Amino acid sequence: QNNLQYLTLSEHFPPPAAERKLIECGFSFQERRKIYSLPFCVTNEIKLSVFQYKIFHNILCTNKILHNMKKKQQPDCPYCHGIDQTPLHLFVECPIAKSFWNKFTM
Repeated sequence: QNNLQYLTLSEHFPPPAAERKLIECGFSFQERRKIYSLPFCVTNEIKLSVFQYKIFHNILCTNKILHNMKKKQQPDCPYCHGIDQTPLHLFVECPIAKSFWNKFTM
């Protein structure tokens, strides 16, 4: 736990990409620190921790990011043509994601 605190408070690392958005949404320093520690606390599964890390730091390879990197021809969601596939769209706004969450919460 002490190593985690050192990493999350270290000035040697740039702040996570989501930091600005979390501050704009009114999250305090302590709340943000707790959010960033979640991937290391909720699971021992490395792949899941890495996946959560990528989401927190806005580096999850969506079609929009791959398009910007010239790896994909279109940034579109494969299910919603004409709408960029961003993490927010992928997990929240996409009709496929909404259907999943509706079934999951039942």
